[in-house]
Amino acid sequence: MSRSYKGVFPKKFWVYSVEELMKLYSVSANTISNWVGEGLAPSDSQRPYLFQGAAVQQFHKQKRERVKRNLRPGEFACTGCKATVFPEIETVSDIPEGRGKHMYAAVCPDCSSQLRKISSETDRDIVEDCRNPNTTRDRLHEENSLVLGGIWISEGKDASGL
Repeated sequence: MSRSYKGVFPKKFWVYSVEELMKLYSVSANTISNWVGEGLAPSDSQRPYLFQGAAVQQFHKQKRERVKRNLRPGEFACTGCKATVFPEIETVSDIPEGRGKHMYAAVCPDCSSQLRKISSETDRDIVEDCRNPNTTRDRLHEENSLVLGGIWISEGKDASGL
């Protein structure tokens, strides 16, 4: 299980050894080794590793931000490739959970992992719009296309000029 370590405050200008970090965060040496693999940078490449307090603070701040991402309607978080994706509409299936709640199951287009998400009213509307043959998928997710809504200030531009 992952922890956020919000109550732990390493000093910004101090240098910490692995043992000091273990004591400060109440973790094992293996956890510190995993943090190095996830991007915690030691102050130099020599062993024993030493870590600057500012680097440790920054690492945990970035780690909390990665966990706290808000998904857009119709977007799923893949546990396999750790990416946020819009799955192919053919793979999305609605699973009623009871008491009016729904869950979606889909397949990740990148790594073919199983995706699951508790759906909201907005998610259900977007899935239904995607299944509607009169709506193109490009128009549902404007941020993925070159022409954002097809609206310009100047009348001289058109979509074919891009």
